[in-house]
Amino acid sequence: SAAFHATTQAVERVAGDAAAALILIEELRVELPGEATVPAAGVLDRDSKAAEEDERRAAGIPAVEAAAIAVEIAVDHQKAEQAEEDSLR
Repeated sequence: SAAFHATTQAVERVAGDAAAALILIEELRVELPGEATVPAAGVLDRDSKAAEEDERRAAGIPAVEAAAIAVEIAVDHQKAEQAEEDSLR
């Protein structure tokens, strides 16, 4: 139906925007309230590997699925950074 199609398009736009925001925050290293600064050692290597994984996993799939993959990778990346921070304490 037209309503379903419109809803699907809206979800695709929001998912894409959310994924883009997460990527920008991650790439620009914006320090959000409550976040500790992560040591630079190994960060660029992890970023590069995450970008390669995102490209590999998202190749040729619809935007909504690619956005979900990007979010999943960003969350995994954030968990890895948190674990690294915790190990330094």
